[in-house]
Amino acid sequence: QPKNQDDFEKTLSHAIVKVVIPTERNLLCIIHRMIEFVVREGPMFEAMIMNREISNPMFRFLFENQSPAHVYYRWKLYSILQGDSPTRWRTVDFRMFKNGSFWRPPPLNPYLQEISEETEARVEENVKKGQLKEDQRDKLEELLRGLTPRKNDVGDAMVFCLNHAEAAEEIVECIAESLSILKTPLPKKIARLYLVSDVLYNSSAKVANASYYRKYFECKLCQIFANLNATYKSIQGHLQSENFKQRVMGCFRAWEDWTVYPDPFLIKLQNIFLGLVDLEEESKELCKPQNIYLGLVEVEEIKEVPKRQPEPEDLDGTPVEDEIDGAPLEDVDGVPIDLSVVI
Repeated sequence: QPKNQDDFEKTLSHAIVKVVIPTERNLLCIIHRMIEFVVREGPMFEAMIMNREISNPMFRFLFENQSPAHVYYRWKLYSILQGDSPTRWRTVDFRMFKNGSFWRPPPLNPYLQEISEETEARVEENVKKGQLKEDQRDKLEELLRGLTPRKNDVGDAMVFCLNHAEAAEEIVECIAESLSILKTPLPKKIARLYLVSDVLYNSSAKVANASYYRKYFECKLCQIFANLNATYKSIQGHLQSENFKQRVMGCFRAWEDWTVYPDPFLIKLQNIFLGLVDLEEESKELCKPQNIYLGLVEVEEIKEVPKRQPEPEDLDGTPVEDEIDGAPLEDVDGVPIDLSVVI
């Protein structure tokens, strides 16, 4: 037995795993997109996708360990993690594991390199700009002005935000500013808070740059809830005040269930809203990015995200304002992202 084992290990160490670039363009795009997210989110993202897409033939390469597509996926992921460029990689044989087989990367492909560099340049240009065009900015402001707590309105605004995630910082700034106006009708403020909630929920979707929303909202949430506290204190009627409070607290409960942010951060935000924390003294500490939902933590928590926001508690049937006409506020999570068309 030991001799056979030694022979096996010796044979394995001299074997060569030849990497071949898939010729099917759709498959190649899916593999590259998958690698992009695994590099950014960590190995738990791969586990989540394998669990979710187990019956999807487009993700068969994740399960068929001996297939050329899987070999390419493993090599490409390793190559990127070792610092290679997506279009230029080391072509010498190497061992991925100690005493393992040699891996032989594919030769550089001039055509593929040209296409990839062109795509990279386009993406780089968009990210560098990072801002909405004038007509897009007008559209966002129009959506925010006309926003109501109804499902379709919040959903349309959320889809707009995700479709323009390359300008996440500007969009977050605009939404935060819209929540700072004290005289804004209460239903509109609640609707805009629901939009924040929807965008945060869907920031884990496989949409380019969507995850930036968590980062940028985190630095604005302190001021947003300080402004909502000012609104809360300005409401005259007790019932209306309690109604508003319950809707805001409902968002906190949803965020806690979704693990959008760490619990200590959410508790501090609640304290700001309830007036228990002086924002002037706490703002530096509260608004410092936590940086803990990148990598494994973020992806591991995505698995437990519920599909829709919780219904607001029974508030004696009294709407915040007559503007909403008694429309039920449940199911305000907007339009779900269709993962099948993103890649």
